Amino acid sequence: MATKKVTTEVVFRLKGIEILDERLESHPNDMDEIKLFNFTVNVEQKINSEKKLVICAVEVLITSGKDNSLFLGSIKVGCIFEIENFELFYNYKTNKVSFPKTFESNMILISMSTTRGVMFSQFKGTYLHNAFLPVIAINSFVLNKNVPQAPQPEK
Repeated sequence: MATKKVTTEVVFRLKGIEILDERLESHPNDMDEIKLFNFTVNVEQKINSEKKLVICAVEVLITSGKDNSLFLGSIKVGCIFEIENFELFYNYKTNKVSFPKTFESNMILISMSTTRGVMFSQFKGTYLHNAFLPVIAINSFVLNKNVPQAPQPEK
């Protein structure tokens, strides 16, 4: 007798979008001439099990130059997902959540697309107006413990 594979679909909705951080470096007026932008994208997920939320934060660092030495700006956008059937994926004993890979991929794709739109809105009228975040294949993400960070402003 063949066994049926039981899959549970994640029932969710996008509950909120927050700009967590935004930086735009001041540079000389010739910044309008920049044609090549380099992007470093970092994705972080946090869980709030009490409220059945997953927060997917996408940070984009924008640089230019052959060695990425010219820091232009950055933005970090948080997308808040409410998971209706959260308890089906959460282990209360280990305090860990395990969603299907397709859901995790979709959540990252939604968050990255949302970040792209927020970038367009926030950077409109600046030298980053044409810094469009490219479409990134989810399978091209690499887990990296040495993630570049945006330079800290001088105090």
